Amino acid sequence: MEKIGLDRYIPWEQIRQIKAEDKQRWRGVLQQHLADGIKKESGARFMTPFFVRPHGVNSWDYWLIHLSNHYRAHDVMKDLHWQYGNMFGHELGHGMFLQGYNTNADSLYTNQNALFDEVSSDSCVNNMREHFARLIYQESDGVKTGALFESCASNSTGAGRHFQMATRQLHQQKDIVIVGADGRVRRPSQHYGKDDVILPSPQFRFQM
Repeated sequence: MEKIGLDRYIPWEQIRQIKAEDKQRWRGVLQQHLADGIKKESGARFMTPFFVRPHGVNSWDYWLIHLSNHYRAHDVMKDLHWQYGNMFGHELGHGMFLQGYNTNADSLYTNQNALFDEVSSDSCVNNMREHFARLIYQESDGVKTGALFESCASNSTGAGRHFQMATRQLHQQKDIVIVGADGRVRRPSQHYGKDDVILPSPQFRFQM
């Protein structure tokens, strides 16, 4: 890491302490800081780190990082995770998450249920709805839909369709008001444009 200029992003003393106390958790913390350093050094706007664990007894993972400056490219990659429903895991923390593909846990090999399934999709939408509510509550002047989605893209397992569903649920509950690019107040919809503005509703029910 010193040779490639990423050493300065690692809190080594913290890592040593965590490793001594929790032999399972320290790798995740190390990856979080390392991935953050890679994103900053690359200049990419969007990132999804994930690992691939080969089939069989193996303690090693191949760590892959998807970097992009385009939201659409990032979203397409996430859609593939949801489409194929492989065994991916994620660990939220410090504004990012880690994804992994474990061959040993793939339903094609073991007939186990995948994490990227319907239940996980519902949970993802529920979590994003609550997260969006917090962000919108803080933006009394409103926030554009596109900016909201992009700000959360690297921090969530959700794809664009999950973000749209979470927004629609808040809209249907009358927790938010959405104004279209033409200045007209919109009704709940299946799809919101990136230039639509989301505002807290006067009847906003969310509690911080």
